[in-house]
Amino acid sequence: MMRIGEFALASGLTVKALHHYDAIDLLKPARVTANGYRTYSPRQLREAATIRALRNIGLALDTVAEALSNPHYINSFIERHRAHVADERARQDADAAQGSALIDSLELDYTVRRRSMPAQHWVGLQHEIRNLELEQVESPLATLRMALTEAGHTISGPWWTTLRQTAEAEVVEVLFCWPTTQIPAEPVGISGTIVESGTLPGRDELFVTLENIRRRFRSRRSRRRSRTDRDDRASKR
Repeated sequence: MMRIGEFALASGLTVKALHHYDAIDLLKPARVTANGYRTYSPRQLREAATIRALRNIGLALDTVAEALSNPHYINSFIERHRAHVADERARQDADAAQGSALIDSLELDYTVRRRSMPAQHWVGLQHEIRNLELEQVESPLATLRMALTEAGHTISGPWWTTLRQTAEAEVVEVLFCWPTTQIPAEPVGISGTIVESGTLPGRDELFVTLENIRRRFRSRRSRRRSRTDRDDRASKR
């Protein structure tokens, strides 16, 4: 038998994750001693490795539990997730095409490039917008960022949003996402909200650079530097 620390080291899972998986009946210890110590069997390493692999792919914990209950169909769960990711990629490509068309209409100088991106863990907060009443983006993003920071998670890049259709025509669901260095082993709790997490696979993506805006920024920065230099020379006189 292996103590929880030994099992965590062998499986690649954290002790905190093992506690959580025990609490939700995803991976129970083989035995709990009279004084409360959890011990695991080496035979459970295969199950732990499966959980870790499915989580790294991006499957939610409830889907992982369902997959473990149907081990002969695990590949079906993976293929279903892969199809979802492909649909999301197609949506992103369509959004990029629409963005290019919009920029064309604004007559801005821009460049559309393709870049290769590594797999990216993310955590997102669901937010509903009703009757097209646009609310400030900073509110849900700031709330989620604070919750992630308090939980000890590291944000690894800029945020993004994903729009989803709902059954109600006047309601749009927005998922505000922050990239993180790892998927939270335990749910990120924010009262009155739904928080999701997952992993974007390694992918090629399109991005747009607005040349006019870059030149305008460089020009403004140059003017600010020149003004600072003049002030410094004046103060030395």
